[in-house]
Amino acid sequence: MLLDALLALRHIEIRHPARWGAKSPMRIISSETGSVRTDVLPVAAGAAVAVAGVGAALALSDFDSALRAPFALFHLFATPAAALSAWLAGMDRTGRLVVSVSGSLAVNLLAAQALTALDSRSARNSVLIISVAALIIFLSSRIPKARKDPSNRKSQFRTRA
Repeated sequence: MLLDALLALRHIEIRHPARWGAKSPMRIISSETGSVRTDVLPVAAGAAVAVAGVGAALALSDFDSALRAPFALFHLFATPAAALSAWLAGMDRTGRLVVSVSGSLAVNLLAAQALTALDSRSARNSVLIISVAALIIFLSSRIPKARKDPSNRKSQFRTRA
């Protein structure tokens, strides 16, 4: 009877590792608890970049869409916050989040004040000025910092002859 059951199985089913007690790949992947937590952050960051990019593209192209306003608003707040967080690499996560969101609000208020003073407020101009400001902030964080090395400094006021 057992031989009849084994002969009834196809060739690939007989050699399958799960038939002989090995773990299936699905059980191995789902048993890892740490992998889900570490994979969520890069996926969420990628989704945020995509939403901000679509918001900027919709606002700059004047395309009529129901998603234009929320995505553009997300771009206006997330882009300066991400640029400012590059300056705050040494801080812990909570402090970096609070400071970058506060700085993003300050950048947006300064941009709104500048656009109001120039009397050119529009969604296109807002997205454009915030994008340029965020780009300048981000690129300024990537400039190599000058090292203060006292042994390399030339002293102009030496009294020795």
